[in-house]
Amino acid sequence: MNYLFEVIKRRISNLFYNSKNISSEIKFIENVFKKSNDKHILVSYIVRPFIYGLNNTHTNLLECYTACQIFDELGYNVDVIDYDNFDCDLTFTKYDLIYGFGEPVERSLYNRGTQKTK
Repeated sequence: MNYLFEVIKRRISNLFYNSKNISSEIKFIENVFKKSNDKHILVSYIVRPFIYGLNNTHTNLLECYTACQIFDELGYNVDVIDYDNFDCDLTFTKYDLIYGFGEPVERSLYNRGTQKTK
């Protein structure tokens, strides 16, 4: 009975997902496909599909995952960061390409030539 309760609870919480809850837990995932390619990309979008998997609650889950798969097939190591991550501390010089929108992309424009940003 506890198992059934947990499954139902998880499904209901996925329906009423609040992006602020997940962004406070995990904001950045490095090398989501665990590859060792020569090129690196930072995808500033959402990390949720790489944590909880894909479902049909919103198209952005599939959009983000598909974009990352395409970059993986093009030979990139794919790092994913939440677009609303205001606390990012990244070395932007490591990336050959930065894709997406939000705070990390804006910071990369101002800090591309520096070692780190905070």
